[in-house]
Amino acid sequence: LTISSGGEVGIGRTPTAGYKLDIEANNQRSRLIGTTGYVVSEITNDGGSISIGKENSVGGGFMSTAGAYDSIIVSQGAVNMVFGTNNTERMRISSGGNVGVGTDSPVKKLQVSDSVDIGFSMTNTNLYNKAAIFFERTTTQGRGDLHFAVNNTADSVNVTKADARLTISSGGNVTIFGQMQANSIYFDEAG
Repeated sequence: LTISSGGEVGIGRTPTAGYKLDIEANNQRSRLIGTTGYVVSEITNDGGSISIGKENSVGGGFMSTAGAYDSIIVSQGAVNMVFGTNNTERMRISSGGNVGVGTDSPVKKLQVSDSVDIGFSMTNTNLYNKAAIFFERTTTQGRGDLHFAVNNTADSVNVTKADARLTISSGGNVTIFGQMQANSIYFDEAG
């Protein structure tokens, strides 16, 4: 344990200037231990706080909607929660609860944005994506075609937009298995 003249504390190393607590340890863990009460670590500044912890044995002790022993990551205050990799934002939960992937200002409960195409795929237990829904942007202002695709081959090839079995164009035309249908399709069930 080292304490610098500036008040920085170092554990396992000399403290780095500007860091009030500087810990170095390989293959080590730190923990807060509780029994039946909640245990939370909190990081706070003037903009609010973020807490990471475990709820108590009955729930509702730290966060009113949490169940017994739930794991919790919560931003306190009217601020967004941002997730990133490689120093780039990848996902955001707005202070209002909207989730954005590829956008920093989601206006719906789930908003996925990309400058080219957006795809959602389903993966089976062997990790091959054999079905997907793709949005292909074909013009400005987020307009484009919606493709429903399936790849039923017994191999390790994932589904692509070329496997589309049904496409709804931005103009409303429907293509099924590569055959353009009339401007509108009507299904009528007798009885």
